[in-house]
Amino acid sequence: GAGFNNDQDAVIRNGRGRRVSNYKFAVLAYRDQGESFKEYQIDLKGKFITDLTMKITTDGNLTCAGFYSEQSQFSVKGTTFIKIDAETEELLVSNIKEFDFDFLTEYLTDRQIKRAEKAEAKGKTNQEAELFRYALDDLILRSDGGAVLIAEQFFIEEITFNDYYNRFDNRISYEYNYNDIIVVNINPDGTIEWASRIPKNQQTRDDNGYFSSYSMAVIRDRMYFVYNDNSRNFEEQGRFRRFPYPFNGSNSVITLSEINQNGEVFKYALGSNREENILTRPKVCQQTGLYEMVIFGERRNKFKFGTLTFRPQ
Repeated sequence: GAGFNNDQDAVIRNGRGRRVSNYKFAVLAYRDQGESFKEYQIDLKGKFITDLTMKITTDGNLTCAGFYSEQSQFSVKGTTFIKIDAETEELLVSNIKEFDFDFLTEYLTDRQIKRAEKAEAKGKTNQEAELFRYALDDLILRSDGGAVLIAEQFFIEEITFNDYYNRFDNRISYEYNYNDIIVVNINPDGTIEWASRIPKNQQTRDDNGYFSSYSMAVIRDRMYFVYNDNSRNFEEQGRFRRFPYPFNGSNSVITLSEINQNGEVFKYALGSNREENILTRPKVCQQTGLYEMVIFGERRNKFKFGTLTFRPQ
């Protein structure tokens, strides 16, 4: 078995005042029923590793992939892709690749894009565009030695309300944000073949995101994502709004987004939660066969299961 150890200290600044990371990732590998132990250091030379995951390949070597940042532990500038020979500890592949500017700014406002362009032109790394608060959910190994990363923007906001009936107490509420999904297809040499984004806006309060997030199915060379969306985002079938309306539990539709082998994204409405008198729970939906997914919904004491069958061309 193997696992990550993240020795994380406070962020420091270098001689020029630029923020640099002061922590490291290490892979701890135990073999022979715990009799042998190895530690593999992972360092991106001052850059922040914001998220990293690992899988053991069929030849017994280690593949690590994740995200890095130039600014902090909470944003993403691009991907890191590392392959390690498990026996010799030799670094077979070590590459970082920055996301394209258009990908980083795709859903920013025009004003934010102009600000990011100026920062990039002046080389102000700490002000350049990065993706905020993405959690790495899955690493899929490609048969040719590459990998696919799946991540979702997730963060919790604490909101304090004044209690007008009791001046000494405030009520605290928590807003759960499950937003865009990104899928990054990485070549065996660590370069990015394509990166795609599924725009999604899910904001719910004090429910732990019970009906938010997504479920995924891999069918041949395509990936499918099931999640709840606002019905107003379906003005045109298959099209995405640049700034989608938030899902908040009402007027919601069960949504299917498809990403094909070229990174193209398509979106379809599967049905109305209101008409079914339930709310779908994407986190507990599961792919149960090569071409099948079981979906589950509930409302109060009512539960409903359904089967989603895929017929890719």
